[in-house]
Amino acid sequence: AYMSPEQARGKPIDKRADIWAFGVMLWEMLTGNRLFDGETVSDTLAAVLRKEPEWESLPADTPPRIKRLVRRCLERNPKERLRDIGDARISIEDVLGGDLGEESGVQAAPAARPLPLVLLGAGALVVAAAAFWAGGLLGKPDEQELPLRKFVLPVPDLTIAMTRGTTLALAPDGTRIAYTSEGTLWVRDLDRVEPRPLAGTEGAIKPFWSPDGEWVGYAANQKLWKLRVTGGEPTALCDLSRNFNGAGGGVWKSDGEIIFGHGDGPILTVSSQGGDPDTLLAMTEADDDFHNVTGLPEDRGIVFVVHDKEGNWDRIDALRDGIRSEVIRHEGQKISRVCYSPSGHLVYHREPANEGIWAVPFSAEDLKVTGKPFLAVPNGDLPHVAADGTLVHAVGAGTLDSEFRFVDRAGTVGKTLIHVQQHGRPALSPDGRRVAVQIRGENDDICIMDVQRFSQTRLTFGPGSEGNPAWSPDGTRVYYEVPDGNGFRLLMKAADGTGEVAELGPGSGPSLSDDGKFLLYAFFDQEGSGWDIYSMPLGEDGLPVGDGTPLVNANGPEWNPRPSPDGRFVAYSAVQSGRSEIYLKRFPGGEGKWQVTNDGGVWPVWSAAGDELYFAKGRGLYAVSVQTAPSLHLGTPTLLFEREGDTGTMPFGWPDGFDVSADGRFLITEPSGLQDDETLKGIVLTQNWFAEFRSGE
Repeated sequence: AYMSPEQARGKPIDKRADIWAFGVMLWEMLTGNRLFDGETVSDTLAAVLRKEPEWESLPADTPPRIKRLVRRCLERNPKERLRDIGDARISIEDVLGGDLGEESGVQAAPAARPLPLVLLGAGALVVAAAAFWAGGLLGKPDEQELPLRKFVLPVPDLTIAMTRGTTLALAPDGTRIAYTSEGTLWVRDLDRVEPRPLAGTEGAIKPFWSPDGEWVGYAANQKLWKLRVTGGEPTALCDLSRNFNGAGGGVWKSDGEIIFGHGDGPILTVSSQGGDPDTLLAMTEADDDFHNVTGLPEDRGIVFVVHDKEGNWDRIDALRDGIRSEVIRHEGQKISRVCYSPSGHLVYHREPANEGIWAVPFSAEDLKVTGKPFLAVPNGDLPHVAADGTLVHAVGAGTLDSEFRFVDRAGTVGKTLIHVQQHGRPALSPDGRRVAVQIRGENDDICIMDVQRFSQTRLTFGPGSEGNPAWSPDGTRVYYEVPDGNGFRLLMKAADGTGEVAELGPGSGPSLSDDGKFLLYAFFDQEGSGWDIYSMPLGEDGLPVGDGTPLVNANGPEWNPRPSPDGRFVAYSAVQSGRSEIYLKRFPGGEGKWQVTNDGGVWPVWSAAGDELYFAKGRGLYAVSVQTAPSLHLGTPTLLFEREGDTGTMPFGWPDGFDVSADGRFLITEPSGLQDDETLKGIVLTQNWFAEFRSGE
């Protein structure tokens, strides 16, 4: 009942915690009642954290000077609390000497007990407390800390793929963790054994907490939402021009303002009561987008990761009162998921060199780095630090190998073809003997893997992050994307590595028609409806012979176009109903529209005969029968098999894709040794994380 709020939250404490305890005892001496009470210890601590003293319960004849003293001692913010017990002694002695402070303006009422005796007792308490502090018996060191402790909290579906699109959000008081799993939002109360799903949060991504830890904000279905975690219905705050991507996020300030970013655009702001969002920070000509917006203590600004138009992800910037400044840069590296630690550090994920969670000493007052960065958690990812200094994180995907395997329709797994580390979507060559895939590293290059000889050859050597490869129908060329200042641009290179790289124009996620006459791709229209699907005519040399034209430009993002083998239809993914679904349109004219899935789906891939369309949803891989002549007829989606492990918590399903061979086998990847590493299935919680490094300061 005498524990201070910061002590109840497990924060570092100093002598101001004892001043709080003195204030509680003084209150109880004046009123004759307990200030904080409950049936259980948890109830009492909850009252300490949230209950406001009933100031009117103080006796009517309490001198104003004593009322002010009690209020100063019971300030929940230690910075506003009385700093020295000697000041309390002076106030009490002044009152006992007849100086009551300012006039109360009322006639003193009879007290429940003689006030001078109460104050004499309080004065004695002050003297005793001062003696204890002087002797070091009652007082604590100014930097008394919780011990270093580490825990692993088992969480279903929290595995490698999770790191590409979700967030671990630790409540400000460190008592709850919010995360996304199985397509919905979950909360783990650390005083309970089991986590609990939050109803109505299907499709949620990137949760963030209110300052009091009672509400969680998140993005879903192209809206920003809030939900009281103890119960209730989600409340929509505003529409989003597009959903958050894996680098989006929000900051809920103490004044009720929410600062957020989609992850691929400017930083915005909206009231936690709802309304139209306003732009807080627009992008300059040098900016490509802003990632991982996070707040600094006491609303002293925000920090965020900057992606520039040169394809760099190596910088953290700060923003306060409209002024933007650079905080730190790791040249040649990639930074993500920055957050602030009350130990006085910025904590973030860095790769590829010495990949893991890094920390750098940082002044939140001056917005400047004050020391050298260091590797805090090798191979760690998804860092978040609560106000009490508790670090929560998961294991990063880049630290483990993956295995390429063929799987048949029944889910029977074949032998391992080749081991790789972090990778992008695989693309089988038309003859099924080679795989083009992005291997993530310092520059994210495309490699060609021979699945019969178990060999690997690097194809691209550019400075950017080349990815999303697609083969020409004859297997002689590879088309791919690379980021630039306006999104992505398309390139082409001979599959044997000879010749020069050909520039094709802006676009992302290429695929080719079976006759090689058309290149289909997604194009981001910054002034229009966002990601649309375009078609570009190609000549016999595989180069464009005309401009790209819109094929699908509905309201909402569309991507992953795949022409049917007979060239009559194109399948694609689109978010038009709040989640990704698979659709068909006629090709090459773009007439008509048919919805293939009704319960979510991504990564459409045709069978070689064109009589089936495959897609991924959650862990499952599904098939839909397709009849294109004499008229289009679609069957009901059927689950073929489920993949082991997690496939990402984003509503897009398998984030690393799959492909299908001519004989109907599915090329997928699975993490090596996943079942043997329990930390991949849980959240790592480190209490007082910096204590492990303090000896090295």
